[in-house]
Amino acid sequence: MKRSFVAACGAAFLCGPALPGEALAARVPAMASMAPVVSVVSTVPAEMPALPGAPLPMLPPGGHYLSAGEELRVQGQAMSGWIFEAPGDIREIARWLSKQLPVLRDLLVAPGMVVLSGMDAQFHWSARLTDGGRGWTQGTLSRLPLRQPAARLSAAPWQPDGARLHFDVRWREARRAGVRQVWTHGAAPAALRPRLRASLQGAGWRADEPETAFPGRWSKASIQLSIVVVEQQAGSGIVTVLDWRE
Repeated sequence: MKRSFVAACGAAFLCGPALPGEALAARVPAMASMAPVVSVVSTVPAEMPALPGAPLPMLPPGGHYLSAGEELRVQGQAMSGWIFEAPGDIREIARWLSKQLPVLRDLLVAPGMVVLSGMDAQFHWSARLTDGGRGWTQGTLSRLPLRQPAARLSAAPWQPDGARLHFDVRWREARRAGVRQVWTHGAAPAALRPRLRASLQGAGWRADEPETAFPGRWSKASIQLSIVVVEQQAGSGIVTVLDWRE
């Protein structure tokens, strides 16, 4: 099944649901992995139910789930997420999960990654699988309720005029919080990067490596910002990560 870049980014950022949007540079997902989405906080048995009426799929013997955070939101909507690892290669675990959770019927194959997704009457489910080495597969599983009130997303502190938000993941855990976003802009990277730099500096952000042409990491008080700008056919693709203590 063909997927757009934004859908692929959604999958890479804790397996968010497929979202409409233009196809951007394929290298963005790899760059976007520069910061973790969540921290692992607690181990839960593979047979532990996620919520009444929606149990997590069983993993092969030896596999286990880990919580993906106290609070997760995609596009402003509350989402449940788990990190897991299980013995077996990606193909074996993909088959296993699709049998345990038949709703995972859509398949996306990308370099080093397989994503399964699908919807039932209550939730959008998605699983991202990567090679964990030593004959193990690592991955994430997410579940997004379909019936939620519309949410309003706050503006980004760095946002340039004309930027369009495609994907937004927010997490909170152990007095830390963060936001990961995917944007597009009509300007080419060569024109957009100086504008972003001036905007950040004007707002009081400090570059970690100010001597570089466009620093990838910035800070302001206790807030950390990572930003990547890459070329796409109609301008630029932008991936940002904000991380702070509460």
